[in-house]
Amino acid sequence: TRYKKKYVLPGVVIPGPNKPKNLDSFLFPSFHHLSAIQQEGLTIWDASRNITFTSNPFLALGTADGPALAYLNGFVGHHGKFGCRLHCGMKGRHKAGCPHYFAAHKKPPDFNVEGCDHPDVDVRNLGTCSPEVYWKDLVYVLLSTTNAQYRQRRLETGISKPSIFLGFPSNRIFGVPTCFGSDIMHLLSLNIPDLLIPLWRGTFECDKDDDKSTWTWAVLVGDAWKEFGRLVEESTSHLPGCFDRPPRNPEKKINSGYKAWEFTLLLYGLCVVFLHGVLPNQYWVHFCKLVRAVRIISQHHITQTELCVGARLMIEFIEEFEDLYYQCRVDRIHFMRQSIHALGHYATEVQSKGPLICASQWTMERTIGNLVVEMRQPSKPYENLSQRAFRRAQHNALMSIFPILDPDYNKPPFPKWSKDIGGGYALLKQQERHRHSTSVAEGRVIQLYLQAYHPQSPEFGYFNDDGSFRIIRWARLRLPNGQTSRSLFATRERRHNARRARNAKLIIEGAVYFAEVQFFFQILPSALHEEFEPLALVSLYSDPDRDLLRTSSETFYTCTYQGQAGLAVVKATYIQSVVAMVPHVLNDVHRFYMFEKPGLDVADLGGFLRTEDDGDGEDNDN
Repeated sequence: TRYKKKYVLPGVVIPGPNKPKNLDSFLFPSFHHLSAIQQEGLTIWDASRNITFTSNPFLALGTADGPALAYLNGFVGHHGKFGCRLHCGMKGRHKAGCPHYFAAHKKPPDFNVEGCDHPDVDVRNLGTCSPEVYWKDLVYVLLSTTNAQYRQRRLETGISKPSIFLGFPSNRIFGVPTCFGSDIMHLLSLNIPDLLIPLWRGTFECDKDDDKSTWTWAVLVGDAWKEFGRLVEESTSHLPGCFDRPPRNPEKKINSGYKAWEFTLLLYGLCVVFLHGVLPNQYWVHFCKLVRAVRIISQHHITQTELCVGARLMIEFIEEFEDLYYQCRVDRIHFMRQSIHALGHYATEVQSKGPLICASQWTMERTIGNLVVEMRQPSKPYENLSQRAFRRAQHNALMSIFPILDPDYNKPPFPKWSKDIGGGYALLKQQERHRHSTSVAEGRVIQLYLQAYHPQSPEFGYFNDDGSFRIIRWARLRLPNGQTSRSLFATRERRHNARRARNAKLIIEGAVYFAEVQFFFQILPSALHEEFEPLALVSLYSDPDRDLLRTSSETFYTCTYQGQAGLAVVKATYIQSVVAMVPHVLNDVHRFYMFEKPGLDVADLGGFLRTEDDGDGEDNDN
């Protein structure tokens, strides 16, 4: 959720405080300029290479949240009969006398509301809208001769006006509506939580013909909701600082400006463990399918296999949501929001547009936030905001033309007091100045490693008579993904309220492990070597509970801490990322629940299940 200011060039700021009556009039000057240089070309001098070239920009994606996108694409919006933002052709349904349509795929029995009594929609075969189909429907609407005919054709097509994006050259844009991407930020981090959490709390809108006492899923009420909030609050110290803002106690703060990132960590991280045994099992298993799919879709790199898994889980979640919550009841048809339907398009959107996280609204929302922070005078706020955006665009454009103006130009990737060990890794201080003795158990593990891999190492001379080992320890390790893995040796990790960052994901010979890092150190492989080998002493966590891992669609990774029994020496470069290990109790046993930061490449935990299926019942040994 953090983005560099220098990579964002604001194009236009539309003044407030009221909504613009004609948004196109504000967009037209910038869009007209872009369309002109798309056709005529823009001559650019590249100062870094001292060359001149002609650029014909390509407009790839236009995105916004649901209500704002209706201004850009010209569709009727999420409450229309054709409310899908991708214009897939799926018809909505509404209650008798209610003007709002909802994305109910299954038809309630004996449902005969005019225009909404169409057969069930197959979620596994959702349609797509090509530019050709869009043009045909648009012309049909534009040929309306009366207001009444226009309203009828708007209802039939879901198109209210031509999109301003039609003015761009067809060879410099993906075409309407293909050029409008899915909004992964607002939908997953705000819309879905705004649906599921009120349902679980029993505060969601209840129809006069419905009865909340039949809502078997409404379990977060009374003391259960308070206990849930307490657990979330106490988990803060177990979420690494690189996970950014931790979720606050939802029992106290959910109605006090709860941020989108807080909802993300809460719903797709902590809810898996804290709702286990609280939410009825069939609802918890159903929810875990959504969590697994979202973790896959939110990655920056998605394999074809992962995409297939994510697509299957999304479809299953939609189908089971209708069976478990909506239950094809007319009085619950408002449960079926467009945010549920949109999940069925995510896999195909990734195929056509790439990982959705790369074109999400996180960048825009963050930019709005830090532009507002830069304002210093309360008078004329919108004029000041426009000027801040204008200066930001000028400043960033100059740095792009003349990279030497960038304060980070030729800046070393690591601090001068660090030690670069290659591959994007670097050891960071604190560092011991002199060798100090380890414990006997730690020395024994180091001795076994040296005997197995470096039997000629001069480091054997630093073992004490009791088996302990004299060593210089390092506290931290910078990872290629930008995270900093701390160790138990770091002073900060020993504070009672510290955001723990000593738990890490390791990949060793293709296998995934999770461990608590004790400290980092270096050894000399042999007297003939001049380069030291960077290592880490870790305490491996146990294998997960395979039954729970399988039942939860590989989201509920719960394991035990092995302490000295799990000590092992590994290469420092085996560490891939920092993870959260949240303590919890399962069957009177203290365990730890692992989850990774949303947006990072998640581990394939299916290996633990495949190992069991292959008949290997032994624990992995390292």
